[in-house]
Amino acid sequence: MSVGTTTINATTSHDLSIITDMIDVTTKDSNGSKQYIAGEDDATISIEGKYDPAATYAYSQLFDAQLAKAILTLTYGLQASSSKAYRMGGLLMSLTLSGPQNEAGTWSAEFQKSGPVAEVTIT
Repeated sequence: MSVGTTTINATTSHDLSIITDMIDVTTKDSNGSKQYIAGEDDATISIEGKYDPAATYAYSQLFDAQLAKAILTLTYGLQASSSKAYRMGGLLMSLTLSGPQNEAGTWSAEFQKSGPVAEVTIT
């Protein structure tokens, strides 16, 4: 998972969810069966990580991005050359930092898509 060309460090999990709205076009002529057509698409990316103040791009940089409210270029997938990945512009809509007693601190973030999602090949 990266922002621009910078890998987000200290992550433990990533989730990409792509959703298509369903538009109900059921009529009395549908013989008791629901009918739908595809509507607009949407996507979110959720990530979690261990809090590491020494990380080059992690919670602290995401905190700055949250305050800036800017659309970030996000790439979800392996960063290895020739790997397929998914790229989208996204807004950071939530950022959480947890500090449990006697355990490593963790953080989580969720990004909301703004614009299309594209499949890309990492070069």
